[in-house]
Amino acid sequence: MRSLFSICLVASCVPAALASAQEGPSDAAIEEARVAFVAGETAYAEGHFDDALQHFQRAYELTANPDILYNVATVADRARQDQVALDAYRGYLAARPQAPDAEHVAGRIDVLERQIREADARAARSREAQAREEQLRLDAADARAGEEAARRREDEARRSAGGDDPGAAPWVLLGAGAAVVVVGVVLLVVALNDVAAVESPSAPM
Repeated sequence: MRSLFSICLVASCVPAALASAQEGPSDAAIEEARVAFVAGETAYAEGHFDDALQHFQRAYELTANPDILYNVATVADRARQDQVALDAYRGYLAARPQAPDAEHVAGRIDVLERQIREADARAARSREAQAREEQLRLDAADARAGEEAARRREDEARRSAGGDDPGAAPWVLLGAGAAVVVVGVVLLVVALNDVAAVESPSAPM
């Protein structure tokens, strides 16, 4: 981490660093940036990297001092916010190509670029797998819906056939009923004849 003094954020040295610029941050902005930077250092020392990152980013917004980007990159790197760290390292190296730690920063840029590519590839594979699973689920649902529709059509066809065309079954039942009636009449006649024969025997010869 760069200290507050090494990046020249103290009110006494910031004006000198910005003397060549036509416009620079106001005294109030410099003071706010100093407070934010100190808060970032404290949060970083306590291991609160997300808070430290916000403070350093605020200090950079107020001053546009590229040296602060090193702190932003370092904290984002520790917080595993790879894209934020990469952007900050790139900004720092572009503004300070001759910095003593330029080689180290370039190495971190290479590492972060590789990590981001690998993470993007993993994310792409995961999305593809999820898309395949979702398509399989939709295909299975469509197949079930098709089977259910086919069953409904078959049921409706059977009900329609059973209600509109009774077929031969009723006629068979009617014929069977008529046969039973005929047999019953015959048996009744035979029975009556037997009774008459018993009640009125023929005369002796």
